[in-house]
Amino acid sequence: MKNFSTLLIVLLVSLSIFSVAFAQEAMTAAAPTASATAAPYPLTNCIVSGDKLGGPMGGPVVEHYQGEEVQFCCKDCVNDFQKDPQKYLKRLHEAAAKTQKVKSEG
Repeated sequence: MKNFSTLLIVLLVSLSIFSVAFAQEAMTAAAPTASATAAPYPLTNCIVSGDKLGGPMGGPVVEHYQGEEVQFCCKDCVNDFQKDPQKYLKRLHEAAAKTQKVKSEG
């Protein structure tokens, strides 16, 4: 009887572990990755300074403003952006619209 109880406990624990692992795998497989759903960033230059992203200043500084990705050439440009974000977001939105238009025509 003791062996049966031990066997039953081992079986239940194993089943629980398997269930959690299987559920985690299913959730991971079902969730789309950000790269699969996000459009590529439409600009190759900083929206503040106009300098090339990834130029001599190093890789782009990536920030998020109200859920939207914005890339800058340096941290100083982030500070300038924060003074008047709508002015700079207009440039980003125009570039994104232009990119989308080219894709739909091609």
